[in-house]
Amino acid sequence: MLKSYPPRDLAIRNHISVPGMLARIGKNFGAKLVGLAISFVDRFLVVMVLLRGWGTDVFAEWAILMAVAGSFALAEMGLNIYFGNVWQQHRASLDHAAFQRTLGVAITWGFALACGTLLILIVGLTLLDVPSVFAIKMIPREQSQVILVLLSAASISRSARGAISQLYRGRQQYALGTLVDQVQFAALAVSTLVAASLGATPLVQAVVVLISDLVAGWGVMIRDLKQRFPDLTFRPQLPTSAEVVEIAHHVKWLVLQQGIPVAWQQAPVLVLGLMGIGGTPLVGFIILRTLVTFARQIVMMFSLSAAVELADALHNGRREAVVRNVEHSAVLMSVLLSIIGVGIAVLGASFVTLWTGRADLFDLSISLYLLAGAAAAVPSIPVTSLLTLANMPRPGAIAQVVQLAFGLAGLLLLSWKFGTAGAAAGLAVGDIVAFCIALPLLAHSVTGWFEPVPYLARCYWAMILSAIWCSLVVTTLVYLVGVTSVASFLVVGLLYAVLGAAPAGVVGLPAELRRSIIGRLRQQRVASRP
Repeated sequence: MLKSYPPRDLAIRNHISVPGMLARIGKNFGAKLVGLAISFVDRFLVVMVLLRGWGTDVFAEWAILMAVAGSFALAEMGLNIYFGNVWQQHRASLDHAAFQRTLGVAITWGFALACGTLLILIVGLTLLDVPSVFAIKMIPREQSQVILVLLSAASISRSARGAISQLYRGRQQYALGTLVDQVQFAALAVSTLVAASLGATPLVQAVVVLISDLVAGWGVMIRDLKQRFPDLTFRPQLPTSAEVVEIAHHVKWLVLQQGIPVAWQQAPVLVLGLMGIGGTPLVGFIILRTLVTFARQIVMMFSLSAAVELADALHNGRREAVVRNVEHSAVLMSVLLSIIGVGIAVLGASFVTLWTGRADLFDLSISLYLLAGAAAAVPSIPVTSLLTLANMPRPGAIAQVVQLAFGLAGLLLLSWKFGTAGAAAGLAVGDIVAFCIALPLLAHSVTGWFEPVPYLARCYWAMILSAIWCSLVVTTLVYLVGVTSVASFLVVGLLYAVLGAAPAGVVGLPAELRRSIIGRLRQQRVASRP
């Protein structure tokens, strides 16, 4: 429940400096972009080196073992989000004893999670012959089992560390926590490249993965936490029955929010494969969906960066200011999606051709259907993120269930006749029903202060206006410059960023921030005069 304050105090608490808020959001978002850059190195450079060193057969088996081990990350069950939310609440109420108590419980939960998941791994390896199940032949059977144990241990270790890493968010240092968390991934990428250049086998690479997680993951994080927060004591404490009930009450929805995105990402490809749709149509669908998913990922990272700050304000009782700033964030993210979406629609064919050497992998209808789904979903993302970090995950979880149900149903109904274009249209149906109808209604019923019609209208209006402007700019650039090579593509992209994206982004900023930026520019201009 929200606290009651005198009118004057309430007015003060309900004011949030937009420039200050967005400065912190920008810092959080910048940290996320660092993680995205590291992920790019891991997905492209590391994969390229391992593939060339081992060959396709060995690398494929390595990828299978990585996928099996990665499935153990689902055991985290959203506990990292839950404990981060609770720590933010304790910080807002200045309850240090409760903060410390939650840390002890989180350590116990992490240890229990690791032990339980390791037990599942041991039982699974005892009952199943994993190499035979997945037809692993290039890597010797004994080595493949050891590799699976090492990779699974690393995955379980990361899951157990997830809750403790949220201490940074609990102390309102989310950006720093994100950067500390990325140390492990950066160390893994570098050590993997070094090991691969020395001719390391898959078994050696698995050892590298586990050591990187233990040293650069646990070691760096615990050392930094103890130095940065010396008032905290890292000692496990058994949860009470009431605490167990409270955790179970919230985690049941967080489990859905963690697992459904995985199904949403993988199920369409599996369904199309089962329907016999493969080859060039399937590859083209995957490539275009990857591009659109990348756009959605950037928006979601910004949303989460904003929600961390807004959740802290909500815990402090500044509801009116939170409502206002959620809308500011949603408008800005709608404009950002328009900028990227227009770029994909207009420059996507050239990009895919330059990237893959295959012009037939681009289908404008597929890209437009996928972008329509993304456009429908984006305005609701800030609300979902805020409610999740405020320990109200039910609306977001239900909306994701609706998204998966309607999306897959639409995919099955439309892809029979229209192929991959129908599949893309079916997924758009899931996004529209879930995030234009279900989520807004659920959020309104839960909060009482979220008004979906004016909120969505403002977001979509900003999206339409920015899309019109960006379309005019980029089509003009393509006509004048042409895109026939990597160099010309980069020139058009740079000019589009300056002439199309930058003006649209500035217009999408809150008026208070625009005035602040203009004022600073005028001051700098006056100061530079002789």
